[in-house]
Amino acid sequence: MLTKALGEVPGVKIESEIKPAKLEAQQVTIDLDTTKSDVGEVAKAIAAANTPHKDKVEPQAALVVPLKKVTKDDTNTVKKSLADVKGVVAKASSAGRGEVIVQLDNQGGARLAEITKALNKLE
Repeated sequence: MLTKALGEVPGVKIESEIKPAKLEAQQVTIDLDTTKSDVGEVAKAIAAANTPHKDKVEPQAALVVPLKKVTKDDTNTVKKSLADVKGVVAKASSAGRGEVIVQLDNQGGARLAEITKALNKLE
C-alpha cells in the first residue's frame, strides 16, 4: 500500500523495503528528486494510502533532519522555528540527539528548502 502510494509520487525512489506494519510506526528511507516533487507531496501520498489499519492509525509522514548540535532539550525551539513553515505540523515536531523530527501535514504543501532554511537557524 505505501509502496504503491509512494511509487506514484514523481521523483521518489524507495531506498528501503516497506513491510506491512501493524499499529507501530515504521521508518522508510526514500531518495527524492525535489525538481520533480517535494516532501509535501510525499506526505500527502502517505496520508492517502489505504493501509490495513487506517481506521485506527492514520498514516502520516515525518521528516528526519540531522542536526549535530540539537538535543531533546531543543524541542520547544524547534517548534518555534517551524511555526511559520507551510505544510509542517510544528506542534507535533520534536528534537532528539542530533536530529529533528519534522511532522509533515497530511494535506501536503511542505517544501524541503523551507524546512531546511528554518532549521539552519539552530546550527
